[in-house]
Amino acid sequence: MKFKIKALSDSDPKWNCEIEQWWSQGGALLWNRFGGFGSEVIILDEYELSAFFEAASLIPNWQKCDGDSENEKLYGPFVVSPWDENAKEQLVSPQVAAVHRQLDDTE
Repeated sequence: MKFKIKALSDSDPKWNCEIEQWWSQGGALLWNRFGGFGSEVIILDEYELSAFFEAASLIPNWQKCDGDSENEKLYGPFVVSPWDENAKEQLVSPQVAAVHRQLDDTE
């Protein structure tokens, strides 16, 4: 099973001083290491997700929070939810999704 991790923006009401400190003390580097450079979403399998949160918890000011719903959980500055591997549109703009569909149709 794979999971979608979405980083909160600093304008999100859930963003706070502790998250800012965690992000600047290594959280941003961790995000980039797992493929998040320049993106607000990454997709990880169960093993990668476990490794990500294990490393995240070692950075000062880490906050583990409970989720907003059964399908989405908030952990520090991240919203985690199950990801449907067949839904390319979840990660791309409508224009890019249209190109993907066109390419799929030509194969």
